[in-house]
Amino acid sequence: MPPMANSFQLPDLRLFCQPYFELRVNPRCRNATSLSERWIIDNGLMHRNQRAALRGAKAGLLAATCYPTCDLGQLRFITDFMTLLMFSKKSMHLSAQLWQRLLYFRNPYWHARFQGHLHGFHAAHNQMIRDKEHGAVPDLESYIELRRYSSGLEMAFDLIEYAEGLKLPEYVFDDPVIQELRQNAIDIVSWSTDIFSYSADQARGDKHNLVSILMEERHLTLQGAVIYAGNLVRDYIETFVENERLLPSWGDASIDDDVRTYVRGLRDWIVGSIHWAFETDRYFGHARDEVRTFGWVFLASSSKSKN
Repeated sequence: MPPMANSFQLPDLRLFCQPYFELRVNPRCRNATSLSERWIIDNGLMHRNQRAALRGAKAGLLAATCYPTCDLGQLRFITDFMTLLMFSKKSMHLSAQLWQRLLYFRNPYWHARFQGHLHGFHAAHNQMIRDKEHGAVPDLESYIELRRYSSGLEMAFDLIEYAEGLKLPEYVFDDPVIQELRQNAIDIVSWSTDIFSYSADQARGDKHNLVSILMEERHLTLQGAVIYAGNLVRDYIETFVENERLLPSWGDASIDDDVRTYVRGLRDWIVGSIHWAFETDRYFGHARDEVRTFGWVFLASSSKSKN
């Protein structure tokens, strides 16, 4: 593998989104964030270091950019969920209170699917823990499959239906075009996250990152791997847009409207998560303004590694 550099320049992922996706932000962001932070702290769901990082993480802003039209109660729930997903990946279990708040969304098929995706999330993180214990690094194809589950995006995309009050029939959700759009969006968001999080991941010795695996498997420099990953994101954005044109009609105006709303939710996730990356402290810390402006990331040392 080529020698390690100490910095790299980000691909302009926001520019890749610009021709296709509109950034929207839920106006209830501030209220939902305040309520969620109070609930997280009052219920002792984080240890001290996590509480200190809570405000800078801006989980509420991520929820607001990815679910821009839901009401305050829904946005509050999603913010709670996103915060737990963000800070408690290794042992994330929905509290009884969160489950209770989901019960009013009366769709047994949706609940079974969501629980299946939660199980897949846990299984993927257990696999990553085993890999780290044995010093194993997956190949590119295996990593991409693992990342689809470890990202938690299967659950996050299920919450589009919750946020919009949709009840997509099973035969509609399982349609090949919808499944392809969903997988495209998962790959776009998770690969973008890997590019943004590479500095923090390498600082704590985490090899489960698209950039790291590309460097190893394709014998690329750090910058070369980042460019390669960015090109994958760009290509999959274009594939998503092409697949969207292939959506069929189900001969029922209400179902067709719900499908359009659901796909709009996938679009919101793509553009919202990419813009949020430059507002949160999780990836670039206090350097986020400089990174947003100039695009250069200087690698964190292991002593700066965070949760």
